[in-house]
Amino acid sequence: MNLSEALNAFALALEADQRTDSTVRWYVSVLKDYTALHGNKLVTTITVEDNRRFIVEYRRRDARYVGASQQPEKRGGPSDASVSALVRALNGFWNWCEREELISRTPMKGIRNNTPRKRAPRAVAESDIIRIFDTCEDDIEGYRDRALMAVMADTGVRVGGLCSIRLKTLNLERGTLVVHEKRGTVRQVPFSSFTALFIHQWLDHRPRCDHDSLFIGKKKTPLTTWGVYQMLRRRAAAAGVTGDVHPHAWREFFARGYLERGGDVATLSRLLGNSPEVILKSYTLHTSAEVMESHDKYSPFKGLIEDRKS
Repeated sequence: MNLSEALNAFALALEADQRTDSTVRWYVSVLKDYTALHGNKLVTTITVEDNRRFIVEYRRRDARYVGASQQPEKRGGPSDASVSALVRALNGFWNWCEREELISRTPMKGIRNNTPRKRAPRAVAESDIIRIFDTCEDDIEGYRDRALMAVMADTGVRVGGLCSIRLKTLNLERGTLVVHEKRGTVRQVPFSSFTALFIHQWLDHRPRCDHDSLFIGKKKTPLTTWGVYQMLRRRAAAAGVTGDVHPHAWREFFARGYLERGGDVATLSRLLGNSPEVILKSYTLHTSAEVMESHDKYSPFKGLIEDRKS
């Protein structure tokens, strides 16, 4: 079996294992150039050295998004996160080949995947949210975008969950909606009366279509995660906003704001669909007022100096 055939079989196996369409597309996309280079080779002939050479050449590229359909080509080599994703995809594919006994030993043996450094969480700024909202006119797109952004800011849902919201699981009176998120997680999420008003406005102007997705695009098809990214970029440009506006920045805004206003970690973990450990690690970094107050109260060095003074 050659590499192209094995990758097709791998994609089929992922679907049979009920992995999401986005996961299958991710593997195909990340390994596209790898397939173009080695597609006609037998899987038994590809070596560790071949894979090391491909990874090194990938890291040395001077452009990103070459030939990508959803991103314009940009100067500058791939990020550490992109290199890590490539190695992760290669490991996933070759480990599957080994389990299926297509090969006797994975040609990724000994190739390490260095975890990229995580940057400090960045939330969309309150002032930027107001400016972006102000770009929405009283038309179909404006009503939709206001409702969509209100849901993000008021619930902190992931972008995949945002696009999964259905009319039949939306309850405006109770202020709840249901999201389907990664790994098949289904959660009920509450929202405020203000968000309910924005959603109600959108529903009054939402075009009729043959599906019940809450948010739809111009072609009356369900809005995709990529469509959400594009909308936010377009609104940010119109508002002259240069800070972070991607969907996760809105999730950061909700999490940080919830904690800074006195919300507890346990409840926030349920609202976001994260474990309390992840909340503590990822979202308490910027609750600066509370941290400064605790530091001032409990610092052992400050206590040492005060004890000596007394």
